[in-house]
Amino acid sequence: MTHQEALSPRKAARVARTGLRRLSSLAAIATSSGENLFRKRGGAVLSLDPSHKPALLCANGPSLVSDLPLIRRESYGQIVVVNAMASTDYFETLRPTAYFIQDRFWFEREPFHEQKVEQMFRALNDKVSWKMALCIPSRYAKQFRTSQQITNKFIEIRSFDGPELKSGHLGTVNDDFNLRTKFLTYLWNRSFLYPPLEGIASTALFELIRTHPVRIDLAGLDMTMGRDLSVDTSGSLGFFPSHFYGKSADRVPDYGPTISTAHAYFWLSRKFHLFNLLRAYADAQGVTILNRTADTLLDSFPASSLTQEMHNK
Repeated sequence: MTHQEALSPRKAARVARTGLRRLSSLAAIATSSGENLFRKRGGAVLSLDPSHKPALLCANGPSLVSDLPLIRRESYGQIVVVNAMASTDYFETLRPTAYFIQDRFWFEREPFHEQKVEQMFRALNDKVSWKMALCIPSRYAKQFRTSQQITNKFIEIRSFDGPELKSGHLGTVNDDFNLRTKFLTYLWNRSFLYPPLEGIASTALFELIRTHPVRIDLAGLDMTMGRDLSVDTSGSLGFFPSHFYGKSADRVPDYGPTISTAHAYFWLSRKFHLFNLLRAYADAQGVTILNRTADTLLDSFPASSLTQEMHNK
């Protein structure tokens, strides 16, 4: 290196600080309050899709009300649903091949959610007359199997791995974020990492990508939870989630996003970041994803709403 090319002490210090910060970023991904993100992930929860048809993921956003009448079961091989779909009138029409739940309240008694949980498991036991996989976090698998919550012989319980996402794992939208994106997708592609369990739709989407369908359509993935936040006259932040089956009349108690407005939007940003990572992962796997949701804020995937498609026809 010539004298002209040598770094000045100030620039050298800045380069060193950037390198240390990036190493710190990668270290933050590696550990998570006792949970190791690098643990070898388990095999795919869903089987490879031999149907040569698109797959459909139905989330539970409010716009799914307008999308459901446009969905034709025969157009899809796999259909994956989440959360309380079994308690609705649409469930038996969709006849999903897989059903994902992961929130703590499905497995640990919480008075606020108790009625919802009982209704959902009762509906699964009563309604399912076709082969379906019920996919749950591995940390709850043993106790759930012994609880006898599911007695329907058509339902197979399967479990997926993955740690809960802690603050800072995905970084913020700065020079560190691109590095983390590349690093995480590198690990996913080599089977060394399972995506953080930040949301049920992202977990289900990851598993669908692993089945390599010809295409994945997304419905009901509004990602408009910011509209469900409100501050009352005492200055207290409340979260009243909206789903296609209705809006919560009561404030969800002791929920992370209700700590503060700033915390709530950071919680939301992590969810959006994770979908960006899933887009990169899907591209690497050669899987096309279309967001068919009528009213969505998610821009990670090309948008092609079912309503617009029907109009064009």
